[in-house]
Order: sequence, then structure tokens, then C-alpha cells
Amino acid sequence: MSDIQTFRRRISPEQQQRRELILAQATLLVQAQGHEVAMEAVAAAAGISRTTLYRYFTSREHLLAEVTLMQAKSLLNNLIVLPPAGHTVGEKVQDLCQSIASLDRENKRLLGACIHNLASRDPAVLDSFAAIEGLVSQMFTTVLRQSVPSRWLNVEAVLFRYLFGSLVLATTDKMNYSALAEDMTALCRSLLGDAWWEPA
Repeated sequence: MSDIQTFRRRISPEQQQRRELILAQATLLVQAQGHEVAMEAVAAAAGISRTTLYRYFTSREHLLAEVTLMQAKSLLNNLIVLPPAGHTVGEKVQDLCQSIASLDRENKRLLGACIHNLASRDPAVLDSFAAIEGLVSQMFTTVLRQSVPSRWLNVEAVLFRYLFGSLVLATTDKMNYSALAEDMTALCRSLLGDAWWEPA
């Protein structure tokens, strides 16, 4: 029976199922309570002891980081199943930016908790931050496919940092989500150059 890789250790499929249950319950609690959700509440919701919970997640920051990573993976999977609409690269990118902003608007408390947590220096959070940056890159690469200009590969980190900073502003009501989508679209258009007009 093959094992499944998780943060710094390997777990069995049965343990993976429990881990997924914990993440699902944590997500529901964070949606309701924000980033201050207590580990005791998560353990109770998952039907396990606090000691067992800490065997899977070394801290609340680690748990929230994994919730964030799970949400990013879910968005990427949705993009693969239902790719953005449009006939040109630019139209697809614009639709993607609007989809990201719409998803964020619908899950403001959850998103706010995730963004707040990613500022932590917890080693597990730093690992998840790097993984999330990679997933954001995959989201745009999935949309762009063969239309990605070579220079795009060098600016994905810039796009991620802009998105992260914008989400900080949006989740603290200092920027509206329409502006977020418009600014992201404008930035992508600038970075893609002539590729913006290419057929998708």
C-alpha cells in the first residue's frame, strides 16, 4: 500500500482521510470565525482529541496554511475542468482574473484568515506560501498554455506578489474586488504584450 506525502512526514491513506476531514472542518470553522479559530474547536468538530490534531498539524498557523493550500488547489482543479471563456489569450486571462476576484468576494472571511496567516514566519507556513505561489503560476499557465511568451516565466513571482498585496487590501476593505480584477487584468496585459491578442 503506497503512502501519501504530507508536510515533513509520510502518512497512510487512512491517516490522509482523517487529515482531509480535519481540513474540511477547519475550513467551515474559519469561514464562520475567521483566523482566530481555536484548535480545540477544530479537534471537537473533527471528532478527535487536541493531541491527535497536533500530530497532523504542528500549529494553528500550519493548519490554516494547509487550508489555504487546499483552497488554491481546488481553484486550479476547477480551472482545468471549466477553463475561462474567451477566443483570445487576453479574453481568457481577463475571465480568469474576474473569477479569482469573484471567488475571493464570496469567501471574504475565509480568504482574510488565509491571507492574514500567510504573513506568519512559521516554517510550515513558509513552505505552504511557496507551494501557493507555484499554484498561482499554474493557474495562469493552464489558461495560457502554448501562448506563454518566454519572458512570462520570469515575471510570475511579480504577479503573485501583486495578487497577494491586493488581497490584503481587499480583505481589509481598502480595495474593492472590481478594482482588483481590473488591475490584475491590466498587469497581465502589460506583461503579455502582443501575446494578449493571440488566439487561445
